[in-house]
Amino acid sequence: MSGQTVSQMQQNRLGRILAPIAVVVLLSLGGCASTPEPADLELIDNSWTLRRDALMQLQNWELDGRVGITVEHQAWQASLVWIQRGENFLLDVAGPLNQGRLMVSGGPNGVRAERHDGRVVNATDVEALLRSELGWTLPVAGLRYWVKGVPNPRESTESIALDELGRLAELNQGGWRIRYPSYIESEDVDLPHKIRLDSGDVSVRMVVDQWAHGV
Repeated sequence: MSGQTVSQMQQNRLGRILAPIAVVVLLSLGGCASTPEPADLELIDNSWTLRRDALMQLQNWELDGRVGITVEHQAWQASLVWIQRGENFLLDVAGPLNQGRLMVSGGPNGVRAERHDGRVVNATDVEALLRSELGWTLPVAGLRYWVKGVPNPRESTESIALDELGRLAELNQGGWRIRYPSYIESEDVDLPHKIRLDSGDVSVRMVVDQWAHGV
């Protein structure tokens, strides 16, 4: 028997049988380890619905941050304080070294801008007023909602994408693509920290350093 004992022949035969089985088991285990658990889409959707409804009820809030505007090859940067009280708002926009500081207040009945030199301008459209006074503008009507991380209920929504916590990750609305790279916690509520808006050759970058709400 070529020097092999019966016991050795049985062990060799058993090894040939078990080897393919071991490979299959290892592949199966490897497949299980590399396959992520599917996201609970229903839970994410429910979280988003509750979050959206709660933030829609948030009518009084304040933010302190910075904004950068790029139009073609021109760019502007400014600090921004935004105070919202229902339908009324106050925007305090200041460029570097307080140059070009502008206080804009308004509501349903029109807007009023006061420059650092005391000159006052009245208008009916806040976006047109910002453009004429600063050379750039913000989509204030939509941004009033987008900055909280919810769509503008007065416009149709083209598409939305949510993160794993049911927060808005991307929104396409009113000709703008709005993205939310990060959130910060404010009074037990996650609110946007960084916001990116793009429309054609216009790009807006906002960073909110501090939120206050329910004031």
